[in-house]
Amino acid sequence: MKYFTKEWQVLCQHTHLHFNLGSSKQAETFSEEYFTTLYARKEKAFLKQQKEMSEVKFEDIYPEEGVADIPDFIVQRLSLTPEDIKAHNKAWLVEVAEARKNWTPPPPFDPEKAKKDFKVMYHMDLQELKEKLPTNIANQVADMRILALGKATAEVKKQIVAFGKMNDNAIEMVEKNYDKEFQKNFGDSPPAFMKKLFFHDRIVQSCKKVGDDVVLEFDYDEGSEITKIIFKNATILEQEVPLEGAWWLYEEIYPCQGGYEFHVMFSQTGGNAYFTVRASDIEYE
Repeated sequence: MKYFTKEWQVLCQHTHLHFNLGSSKQAETFSEEYFTTLYARKEKAFLKQQKEMSEVKFEDIYPEEGVADIPDFIVQRLSLTPEDIKAHNKAWLVEVAEARKNWTPPPPFDPEKAKKDFKVMYHMDLQELKEKLPTNIANQVADMRILALGKATAEVKKQIVAFGKMNDNAIEMVEKNYDKEFQKNFGDSPPAFMKKLFFHDRIVQSCKKVGDDVVLEFDYDEGSEITKIIFKNATILEQEVPLEGAWWLYEEIYPCQGGYEFHVMFSQTGGNAYFTVRASDIEYE
């Protein structure tokens, strides 16, 4: 990977620490009373949200008159035609019909379970802050528990927001640089297979060499009928780990003699891993 590297992925994990972060003077000092009060307030709000989610109906998720929106940048990047968009909307209506058949109403609201879930989430947020917050900022936090509940001093909040924005800018720069190279390599005529190359977060069931091809089979996904990607006349150039059970994160595509090079980053329990394959083309099943 030249752009969407493991280091870049780390940056992606450090952009959200300021989400829903508020400021409070009470965060300036350690206070068990403030922690108890704030925890109870946040827990109450979470329980209210969970109760509302338990009352969600199918029509709230899939409005009958709606179609799946395709962001403009996707339309431009993939050079989608009106016919492509029409086909996409038709597929969306099929998906809605299938989803209705498989619809299971949310379980009834259980306040005790919701309290346990909130406690687990709180401890996960606390651990994440301990692992990801820069030391120079963490040293200014009087009580990390308060920060995990979404409150900080005005100065600490300012620094965390700046940290997140710095990472956002770095991430965006990488994305723009790859888009520039993609445009340079392919211009306004990207490879035809790009129109169906949507595998983000799809889990690999198997990776096999079949004749001259390399075949990756994926788990079922409601949004796609594709379960296999076939790299034709393929040679694996790099594979850091077995791909079974790993999920597809990002890809880079480059032209090369006789075809293309596909650089993919997968994620699995041991961390992220690279997979690079050279092929003459891609087919789907």
